[in-house]
Amino acid sequence: MQAAIKDATIHMGPSVGKQLLEDIRSARQEVTVLSPFLNEEQMHLLLQLHAQNVRITLITTLCHNMIGNLQGYDFREKLIKQYRRKNHDAEQKKESLKGIITFLYFALTAFVLGCIYTYFYYYTYAQICMLFLTVLTLIVLFATAAELRNTSVYYYSYRTIFPLKIFIDPGNQRIKNSSKHFIHAKAFIIDQKIAYLGSADFTCLSLSSNYESIIRIEDRGAIQELHSEIMRLYKSTSKDMDFVDTEAWGKMIYDEPLK
Repeated sequence: MQAAIKDATIHMGPSVGKQLLEDIRSARQEVTVLSPFLNEEQMHLLLQLHAQNVRITLITTLCHNMIGNLQGYDFREKLIKQYRRKNHDAEQKKESLKGIITFLYFALTAFVLGCIYTYFYYYTYAQICMLFLTVLTLIVLFATAAELRNTSVYYYSYRTIFPLKIFIDPGNQRIKNSSKHFIHAKAFIIDQKIAYLGSADFTCLSLSSNYESIIRIEDRGAIQELHSEIMRLYKSTSKDMDFVDTEAWGKMIYDEPLK
């Protein structure tokens, strides 16, 4: 992307992010954040804005198995929700399996009694037949019980509360990925009227303590170009910039009880 900027202000030094935070807190319609790192305070700010019906779009990264480098943050319910739905076919299958197990219990009881009876009154051939039927029934019973345990009446899906894209750090060794590029850019767009570019991440240190550089932009044309580029990144499916699938992420952080 290349765009000429007419109306921009450059800030350099410590605490250059104060104006950025003020503009984000004052957002009325939408906030778009592109930052490989963020912290819990800033995440809570985005959640607060979301609760105020401000449209949030967040693009961040997964580094060292921590999304946005948020250590110990519980994403369940706060950022990604689990939805449970009933699988009616599985429910019918489970009821059928229960009926088969009941039948097998009766059959097993009959075959065991048959083994005892043939042991005293019949020849060896009858005893072998009854023993074979008993063992076979036990095998089928155990297999059916295992199938019953592994059949879930419910299936689960996952959804983030606002649009979220999590790219994987190419150096991540614990999650298999095809990433070749690390998403290092930082950009913030507020209400399509103000944008920020620079070195500062969406963290307390970057915005209030570190020596950073930030450019504040009010040029509508440049902001529109920047927003379009960020949306292209958000929608990207290139394996060179691999990302965490929402469903896979949900399965990693939530339990899915087999019931």
